[in-house]
Amino acid sequence: MKNLFLLLIAATTTCLSWAQSPNSGIIIGAKTGMAIMHTEITPNFKGRLTEFNHQAAPAFDFEISKLLGNHWEIATDLNLTYLKGYTDNPEFTAEGVQPYLITAITDPVEYSNKLLGQKISAGYYLRAFERYGDNLRLEPFVRIGAGYQRYTTQLKYSDTGTLIYGINTGSFKDIKLTRNNFYFSGGVKTHISGHFFISLIYTFNYVNYDFLDAVHNYYSDGTFADLRGLYSDFKIGVFYHFYGKNKRKGKGRGTNNQQYYLPFSAGSL
Repeated sequence: MKNLFLLLIAATTTCLSWAQSPNSGIIIGAKTGMAIMHTEITPNFKGRLTEFNHQAAPAFDFEISKLLGNHWEIATDLNLTYLKGYTDNPEFTAEGVQPYLITAITDPVEYSNKLLGQKISAGYYLRAFERYGDNLRLEPFVRIGAGYQRYTTQLKYSDTGTLIYGINTGSFKDIKLTRNNFYFSGGVKTHISGHFFISLIYTFNYVNYDFLDAVHNYYSDGTFADLRGLYSDFKIGVFYHFYGKNKRKGKGRGTNNQQYYLPFSAGSL
C-alpha cells in the first residue's frame, strides 16, 4: 500500500505540473463495473483448466491520464478487483498435493480473491482528436498495459464459511502474494460537457500465475502445472479534463483572443 500511495502522489505531482502550462492538461476520473474470471491456461496457450463456476464481482479504479500528439494517451491507475466462484462438486488436481487439500474435499466450496494493484498503459484513439462540435461523438480507443496485483484470497466451505486456505487473510495473514498483470482494452469515450466525459471500457487480463481461484494446479504425476489466469472486466467511468487555454490571434485588429478547447480537441493537446 505504501508504494501505491507514493506512486499516486508522484503521478499527481507530475500531471499537475503539466496542467500549469498552456496547451496541456491531465484527465482524472474513476471507473466502476464488474469482473469475472474465465479460466486458467498453460503458458503455450494449448491447454486450459476450469475447476469452479465463476461469478461476476465488483471492480473499481482511479485513473490519471494525459493526451499526447494527435492519437495517443498514457495512463496510470490504482485498481481494486474482486473475483469469486463456487463448486458444489469439488474435483481439484491439487488434492493430495497442496497443503490443506491433502484430504479430498466433498462439500461445496467457494473462493474469493481481492486484487489490489496498479497499472500503466498506452492508449491509441482510432480517430484523430478534433475540435468540439455541437453533437455528441464517440471516440473509440484501444489500450495495452501492464501492472501488478496483490492477492487477498480465501477458499472456504460454502455452508459454514469455514476458511480452508487463504493468502493475506485470517490465520494466513502473514502469507503474501503479488503477481504481474498484462492486459488489453477496448472502449469508447464521449463528452457530456465542457470538461466532463464518460467512458465504457472492456479489459482482458492475463496474470502470470495460477492462484486467482485460490487453488494451485498439478499434473497427474504430481508436478506443478504452472498455469496462467485469465479474467476480464467491464467498467463505466466519469472523468474531468484539466486543459490549458490557447491564445489565437484574432482577425482584423491582430488582437489575442483566448479560446478554450474541450476533450479530444487538437487544441487541448
